[in-house]
Amino acid sequence: MGQLISLLANFLNTASLAKFLAFKVMLFALFSVVLPVVLWNFLLEWVAAVLAFAIGQIQTNVGQNALYDMQGLTGWIAIQLQLPGAINNIISAVGVRLVVQKLLSI
Repeated sequence: MGQLISLLANFLNTASLAKFLAFKVMLFALFSVVLPVVLWNFLLEWVAAVLAFAIGQIQTNVGQNALYDMQGLTGWIAIQLQLPGAINNIISAVGVRLVVQKLLSI
């Protein structure tokens, strides 16, 4: 009876090891083949959408300056990325650091 239990435990251990190795091989294939292709396609779609939006924002009128439109697009992107708030926090932190540094040196 003990030998039968030992054989069963050995079989289950071998099957688990085979399942584990198969799972790792599938994950490796997924991350090395499928994921880069999906990310590349997503990146290309995103760049195409951004360029289409940018081209739509730039006016091709002769009397109009293209730099003005690019500043508007840049401003829109900065607001979407919340860059003004981030720059405000950085400048405030630098100011606080300078004040604390001056107070500690006194």
